[in-house]
Amino acid sequence: MFLSYAYEAFRRVFGIPLTIISFLLTVITWHFRSSDSVPLWLMIGIIILLLVFTITFADALREALNRKAILPAVVKALPSENLGYDPESITLILEPSELFSVNSRISVYGSIEDCEVFLGHGYVATINNKKYIQAVICEYTQDVHKELWDKILSNNRDALAKVWVKPSVPFDLPLR
Repeated sequence: MFLSYAYEAFRRVFGIPLTIISFLLTVITWHFRSSDSVPLWLMIGIIILLLVFTITFADALREALNRKAILPAVVKALPSENLGYDPESITLILEPSELFSVNSRISVYGSIEDCEVFLGHGYVATINNKKYIQAVICEYTQDVHKELWDKILSNNRDALAKVWVKPSVPFDLPLR
C-alpha cells in the first residue's frame, strides 16, 4: 500500500524530470576537476538524488496520513435482468474502493432537496479485475422515489452524482 503511495508521490513531485536533471548535472560536473576528497560531480548527484527521495517520501507519507476512505461514485446503473440477477433488482457499477468486499451488504442513499434519503439495499455481487464494484440492489424505494430511480436507470449524470453507496445497512432494516 505504501509503495503505491510512494510511486504516486514520485509522479506527483515530478520525480522523473528531477532524476533526469540530477543525472545531467552529474554528467556536466564530472568534467570539472575538484581538489576536494569527494568529487564535485558525485556530491551534486548524491545531493540531488537525496532531495528527490526526501521530497517523494515526505509527500507519500503526507498522502498516506491524510487519505481517508471515501465512498465510491456510482459510474453506471443497469437493469439486473440482463446480468443474470433477480429481474426486479438494479445493478450499480461503482468506482474502486477499499471499503467494499464481495457479498457484503450495502445501502443506497440519495440527496433530495439537500437531505439524505434511503433508496434501497443490496449486496456486492463482484469486484472485477479493474476493481470496479458491481452492486446489486435487491430492494429499493421505487414507489416513493420513482422519478429519481428513473433518472438513475437512464444514467443521468446529475442523478448518479447525487447517489452514494455505503457499506452498511440501516439498523431497523430486517435482514433475511
